[in-house]
Amino acid sequence: MRNINIEIKSKFENHEKVRKTLKSLHAEYIGIDFQTETYFNVKNGSLKLREGNIENKLVYQDIDEPQSILLYHTQKNSLLKDILAKSYGIYEIIEKHREVYRIKNVYFYIDFVSNEGNFIGIEAQGRNNSHTKEELEELCQSYIQTFGISQWEYVQNSYTDKLDQLTNSNLYAA
Repeated sequence: MRNINIEIKSKFENHEKVRKTLKSLHAEYIGIDFQTETYFNVKNGSLKLREGNIENKLVYQDIDEPQSILLYHTQKNSLLKDILAKSYGIYEIIEKHREVYRIKNVYFYIDFVSNEGNFIGIEAQGRNNSHTKEELEELCQSYIQTFGISQWEYVQNSYTDKLDQLTNSNLYAA
């Protein structure tokens, strides 16, 4: 059983255009997630605790691996954050407002990241060998064209990894 996620992110100011396009495509509106992502000091990779209205999980990302590893589904305001903070120390905290939409196996994120600005994310998910990496990349590419995104990059990591690049260019670079 193999799961693959292909995700792109881009700085994108015209969120109203994105909403109108998603509505015309009959995307399902999932909701608004106010997320706090706490990153912990680890020697290799990234350890992130996401706490939100919709998603609450602990994720590890190895620097050399393209896929994140979901370690644990948690509850908002659990003791896990305090335990990890005492064990590893906090590297950074990112707060964001995320609108979530879905068309079949593709999720769309309209993000406002505190002090950083507006972004769009497209995440094509393949579960249980349902899609190849190439098929998921093609799906992302078709939506990149639909939204008219001119500068983007497939991402493997999160906002904190290259925060300075987020504000200094139109491109989110992983």
